[in-house]
Amino acid sequence: MDDATATGWMIFWVVINAVIGTIIGERNNRVGASILLSVLLGPIGWLLALFCKRQSSQMSVLRGEYKARSQSLSRL
Repeated sequence: MDDATATGWMIFWVVINAVIGTIIGERNNRVGASILLSVLLGPIGWLLALFCKRQSSQMSVLRGEYKARSQSLSRL
């Protein structure tokens, strides 16, 4: 196998892992972490991403409340 073929397969593998990581990450609301795990670890990263805890939307609600409180305090 020459260098061009090996590079082609490597790029193909990274793209496939990134796509699978994206699909898994959308399910868990952790797209970036899932892509990183999938690209670096391959199928083992897929399993790790699948079993990561789902990021709750409660965190975004809490961030919104914090921002609203800080804005109301700055008005005082």
